[in-house]
Amino acid sequence: MESFDDYPGFMQHQTSDHHEAPDFGSLLENLELEWIDPIQGACDLTETNPQDLPEGAGELMQEYAENMPVVLQEWWLRLRNN
Repeated sequence: MESFDDYPGFMQHQTSDHHEAPDFGSLLENLELEWIDPIQGACDLTETNPQDLPEGAGELMQEYAENMPVVLQEWWLRLRNN
């Protein structure tokens, strides 16, 4: 599990050199990405919120943003926003 302050920070991590190393993909058998939020008051992690990519984001970051969009479940949004 990893935590990022914002979506652009996550995308910068995903498109970093170590993720783009030639053999990195061979280390993964399966990848399932889930967006989770902290329980309010339990820790100081930030909520997941969709954000635009930084201006001038490269092609790789744009491609990853299409493949890994922020998707929040409606049931969670209803609970979180009450």
